[in-house]
Amino acid sequence: LQTTTWRCPANICDSSHERFCGAHSGSAGCWTIRDPYFADAVGIPDWYHASEHVRDAAKILFPNGSERIREWTDEALGQLRHHGGEGLVTWLQPQLTGLRTKKRKVLTALLGYFQSRLGITDDPTHRKHDCQIGTGMFESTPKQLVGLRLKGSGMHWSPAGASAITALRAHNLNNNRHNLWKTLYIPKSTTTI
Repeated sequence: LQTTTWRCPANICDSSHERFCGAHSGSAGCWTIRDPYFADAVGIPDWYHASEHVRDAAKILFPNGSERIREWTDEALGQLRHHGGEGLVTWLQPQLTGLRTKKRKVLTALLGYFQSRLGITDDPTHRKHDCQIGTGMFESTPKQLVGLRLKGSGMHWSPAGASAITALRAHNLNNNRHNLWKTLYIPKSTTTI
């Protein structure tokens, strides 16, 4: 489950309160977390996960044509990128004509996926307002915070030491280390840092 939340750029936020944008995989579980804690956040399905649905459908629609898979996927994702979910749905609907069985089922499922997300797949508007439409840079955060600093050759950390260095690293990456010292709690430990 991947959900990422950040402050919206000022040009799309209501000045009376702080709002957040959130990109996530688009699964129902993400909304379950988002709704109680970030109900006023702008929810954005992750580009990679949405495009994965398009690619998977293309593989079934064109089982013997790798070039046709690529062309159709590129056209579909172009519709999504430039016209949002509504543009993609409009482009997909006429393609149901003449399809039978498995191909019709997969295209109907793809249509259903985007029709149920029309309000949150307005990628042109999200990009226009500098909102992230992908979670990749946020998914790499554990590597930046933990992996690069704590997993070096021969390193051994106590829980208190790992907590302290991770907090310092997070504040450093956010250019906020001056506030760290005011709020940092380091649990007492019998081992040294």
